[in-house]
Amino acid sequence: MTKQPITPSEKRIYATVEQLLAEWPPPPPDSDWTFVDDLQKPAPRYLRRERLTARECEVDLSGGVCLKRAFPDPQGVLNTAYDDLDALLREGGLAAADDDNAYTVTVTAAPTDCYEAYAITIDACSAAITANDTEGIRRGIYAFEDMLLAADGPFLPCGNYQRQPWLKTRISRCFFSPVKRWPVNTDELLDDVNYYPDEYLNRLAHEGINGLWLVVALRELGETSFTDRDPKADRRIAKLHRTIRQCARYGIKVFLFCIEPFAAMAGDPLLAAHPELFGAIVGGRHLFCPSSPATRQYLRELT
Repeated sequence: MTKQPITPSEKRIYATVEQLLAEWPPPPPDSDWTFVDDLQKPAPRYLRRERLTARECEVDLSGGVCLKRAFPDPQGVLNTAYDDLDALLREGGLAAADDDNAYTVTVTAAPTDCYEAYAITIDACSAAITANDTEGIRRGIYAFEDMLLAADGPFLPCGNYQRQPWLKTRISRCFFSPVKRWPVNTDELLDDVNYYPDEYLNRLAHEGINGLWLVVALRELGETSFTDRDPKADRRIAKLHRTIRQCARYGIKVFLFCIEPFAAMAGDPLLAAHPELFGAIVGGRHLFCPSSPATRQYLRELT
């Protein structure tokens, strides 16, 4: 079959991004984002009381639950998980002091097959949440909370429950923090807004998230033999450290999302000072030349 040539009038024409966006109403200003305020509040939850007696092979928690923190945690990274469980017990009327009538839940160490694995053992007299690392304990505490929330009364089924993750790293992105590229092009490390409030991180941790990524430019954080230190680098690094510490309280790591090296536009100081780092020009952008020894040295120093 002979391929027929396409005349200019028959070519498909695609709309530009600007044309597509022009058909939609402008987005509301940040001040109208009421969901941001909601994410700073505790997630709504309650323990049901739809029946009053335990079934066979269930433990009755109506006398109250006493939580014993026996897992080694010198850094206190589990405090947020413990506090969350304590709050749930108080909200459900199940919080109790350490006495003979309270049902004891002990959090302690035990060997596991992998990181974040945990076990929950529930019997008639007491329960245990065990793991070999803090994040396994965190997962176990959240799972115990889910069991309480799923029950139709202050009762839990006796048994031994073991879980381990099939996906080790579970990264999310804060969907109301600014984006450091078109069309917003805002650097979240240069303002005073806390995009990761505690209750938002608490929700993410309960959903299994253990990583967040932030968009940064490495050339704005460090210095190389080709470039001077950015005058705002210390300010960016200070907020980055605060964010890392805040996320760590919920077992969440911070990953830097760096598309490096960025191409340089005309007038970029790096392009003017070191044209030997660059090669082809595409769409008005000067691309880094990976075959240049100077470019490879620059990238090594940058990272």
